[in-house]
Parts: sequence; structure tokens; C-alpha cells
Amino acid sequence: MISEGRYEKGSVFITQHENGLDWWICLLRLQSNCYDCILLDSNGFSDPVTSCSRPVWGDPSASSIGQGVGDGAFSPDGNLYVRFNFQFGISIYDFDNKTGILDHQEQIFLEEDDFLGHVGAAISPNSRYLYASALSRLYQFDLLADTIESSGVIVDNLDTTLPGNHIFRISTLGPDGKIYIAGINSLGGLHVIHHPDRAGFACEVEQLGLRLPAEIFHASGLPNNPWYGKLPNNRLCDSLVSVQDEAIDFQIDVFPNPATDHVVISSEDSEVKINEVKLYDSYGKLIIRDNFTSAHGRLELGLCPAGLYIMVIETSRGRVVEKIVVE
Repeated sequence: MISEGRYEKGSVFITQHENGLDWWICLLRLQSNCYDCILLDSNGFSDPVTSCSRPVWGDPSASSIGQGVGDGAFSPDGNLYVRFNFQFGISIYDFDNKTGILDHQEQIFLEEDDFLGHVGAAISPNSRYLYASALSRLYQFDLLADTIESSGVIVDNLDTTLPGNHIFRISTLGPDGKIYIAGINSLGGLHVIHHPDRAGFACEVEQLGLRLPAEIFHASGLPNNPWYGKLPNNRLCDSLVSVQDEAIDFQIDVFPNPATDHVVISSEDSEVKINEVKLYDSYGKLIIRDNFTSAHGRLELGLCPAGLYIMVIETSRGRVVEKIVVE
């Protein structure tokens, strides 16, 4: 059904059907403006639902292929599809997640002085903000604006003092609700948009915010996963441990953050006791482990180099995970 040479590379994107059970698999036909959307349900794969709506991705008369190569994403609510290509700009489509029909809404061209040979696109968990990675600049667009193009703002410019070839390129919305952006053939790490649901600079872009171990080489790709919905807050994803506790219904404060020589860990509910605190560096290495027996505690950070750390706080009512920065 999905034959080699029929579809553009990197054009397979998946979103849920309106019923929340089945899945749409959509692909861009080679050198055309046509998408085939295939429904996967309990009976298997359906025949493709074909939508042809401008623009044409590539010149059908040209002998070369791959002109439609780019990055794309469905909005988490399944109502929009966005595709970004350095030749044909950003195209925004309305998607009917009941019928599988795509309908072109708006096309945006970025007036760049950079070569846009490497681009990326991702949409915030609330389905409102589009982030377009354009080599040395990162754009945010409001998908609810009357004219989406006019809402565009630059939320970050590439910091060329950082190591590696870490341009703004392929991006993806992670299961933790953050957006991750890869460079190309870079050993440094991934850029992170910490709060993609927020407008403008409040989205908090951290370049190389996720550092990778020296032996990890991510080339220029990221996992192309569908959005399964936001995970519960304050949970640590641990494939080795089955977590059975109830949803977190209390507040743990960690301050100051950023920190220098210590942090204070405090529960707003005196009935919630802090039992154990573990601090991991950005490579997942355990740096500090300490035990407490009350609703308040102080963790000394004197031996921690400057950087990003993950704090896992075990309490009498469940586990809380916080990110802290040591300066």
C-alpha cells in the first residue's frame, strides 16, 4: 500500500481519528500537492483518502526528486497539519480527523538572509503555537490568529558560541509537553522549548538544554512519534519501576532556582513528609542522595558544577520530579 518511490521522504505523519481509538497515517505524494491519508483501525488499513490542495511540493516535470522533503506535524488536537520546506515555505492545512480530508489554509514564506536548507516544525500541546526552526532563527506563530503569518515572532537566535553544529532544524513535541530541536551531525545535544504553550519569549527556549553523552551521535533526526496526550505532572518516566501511587495533589517547592550552594525543599502540606531526595545530572548520573524525615529539608550543592540537574523527591504521598539549575 505504501510503495517506495511514491511518497516524499520524511512525509509520514500520524494523528488520532476523531473517535480517539483509530489512527490516520498521512503521506505526501512525490512532486505533487496530494496527500494520501490511510485509516488504521481494528480491521486493518483502509484505502487512502486523497486530498489535493496547494501548493505543489516540487516540480512534476523535473527529473530530480526530493524537492518536497521537509518537516511537518499535526496539532495535538488533530485539527491542523503543518508542513515546512525550505523551497515552498510553511503550509498550514485544516484536517478533518473524521474523514481524513486535508484542506490548505495558509502559506508563509520567511524572508531570510540564511540558507533555509534545514528546517523543522512542531506545534505546542495546546495546539495554539507553531514553532518553525529556520537554521539560525526560531519562529513562533499563533495558529488562532486571523492571519497566522502576521503573528510570527522570533523567539530565539542561534548562539554561535555554543559547541557543535547545533542549528535549529528538525523538531518534535515530546511526551513531556516540551519541544525538542536537533541540529545536524551535532554531538552537543538538543535545544529545548520548556513552555511551548506560552506566547513569545515566555516559551523559554534553552539552547542545548538537553546535553547528550559524548558517545551519543544523533545525526540530524528525532523520533517521529504521534502525540498520545500529556503525561501526568511530576511523574518520572521509569521503565524499570511500576508506579502505583495516586495523582499528585500537593505542592513541593524547591528554591532558590537557579541555585548556587544549596536548595530548600519544602512541602506546603505539613502532613506530606519528604523521605528521600536524589539529584541527577543531565546525563542521568546520580550525584547526590540524601534522606529527610520532615516536610522541609536543605540539600547542599557545594560539589555540583554549574549546569542542569533533575531532582527526584520521594515523599510520603508520592514522587515529585523537578528541574533545577546550578550556577
